[in-house]
Amino acid sequence: MKLKAKHDDLISQFLRDTRYQVNPDGTILRKNKVLGFTKATELKLRNKQYKYIKYKGYELKVHRIIYTAFHGPLCPDKVVHHIDGNGLNNDVGNLSLETQSVNCYYRQKEA
Repeated sequence: MKLKAKHDDLISQFLRDTRYQVNPDGTILRKNKVLGFTKATELKLRNKQYKYIKYKGYELKVHRIIYTAFHGPLCPDKVVHHIDGNGLNNDVGNLSLETQSVNCYYRQKEA
């Protein structure tokens, strides 16, 4: 199983896990406490950061969890795009599903 497909399966499991609550503002609660997220090191060349959460030994991208929770399953040929260009802003209104080429186009415009 490809890693992305494995992560998407884990996201589905995470969303069914009753210990967690996913909010449209991009926060995730466990036992009524906001979870802290780890930030990935900046991606080379793009200077981007994303929030991750550890679940069952994997690091899952928070923006993919938030998008899936409020918009449904992800398409395998699409990526979750941060509309404002801020990879740390996971408000559901800031996320859209785009092709990788469209996502790259917006990244180049932001640079």
